Amino acid sequence: MFRSLIPIVTALLVGVLVPRAVWSQEFILSAPPAADEQVSREIFQPIADALSAALDVAVRYEHPSNWPVYIRNMQQSRYDLLFDSAHFVSWRLEKIEHRPMVKLAGEVQYVIYRSNRQNDVNELKDLRGNRVCANPIPALDALLTLDQFADPWNQPVIAPRYSPQSVHSGLRNNQCEAAVLTLGQYENVADQTATKVLFESPPLSPRAISVSPRLSQQQRSVVRNTLLSAENTEIVAALKSLVGQPVTLETASEDDYRGYSYLLDEFWGF
Repeated sequence: MFRSLIPIVTALLVGVLVPRAVWSQEFILSAPPAADEQVSREIFQPIADALSAALDVAVRYEHPSNWPVYIRNMQQSRYDLLFDSAHFVSWRLEKIEHRPMVKLAGEVQYVIYRSNRQNDVNELKDLRGNRVCANPIPALDALLTLDQFADPWNQPVIAPRYSPQSVHSGLRNNQCEAAVLTLGQYENVADQTATKVLFESPPLSPRAISVSPRLSQQQRSVVRNTLLSAENTEIVAALKSLVGQPVTLETASEDDYRGYSYLLDEFWGF
């Protein structure tokens, strides 16, 4: 009887102990749900195709239906390649042994600003209890905004929006008392003569692509070289459509992303 159970137990142990990527012979690419599934697939499928060809292993883009799904799958190490902001890259680096491969060139800064109609909001502290249009928590801009208020009982309320245009239109239409955008987005969509900047963040590391420990060192090198290759213009074009401006990719280091994960400390599950 015990001998007959050996194949079953062995199969179960193999399913548990062998890494998913080895078992299924595929890697999963994902990113936060910043756009609907069709738009996201148009952006990330060319990247998945280029990496599949270079690695000679299937790379499949998986679209998370919402933020909770994305967070759960990331925390459970479901994803092998991820493109997102510095605080997520930092958390994965520290907690689940992901390694950043490439990043958008340069740095990113965020600004919190209000309309000139909001005469009662003149300093950052005046936003306590007021609405701030930003990406949904736990996006970097939302958490960075809340981090400026030491007392959680005196924080503003994040009014979630899903694009720079909707963030600014929320402010313009009196749906919030302030808004958060990157400095570049602010300069592109906001009338700076009709707004006042209340806060400008220090320069932060930009979005990056990190990979899981299921990829071997050789596979990581292939990923990095493929993403940086001048021949893969479809990758840069895809990210340009996501970011909304021309992009350049460069090698990312671990030091670029250490120290940002604290922004997630108060968020459930981190």
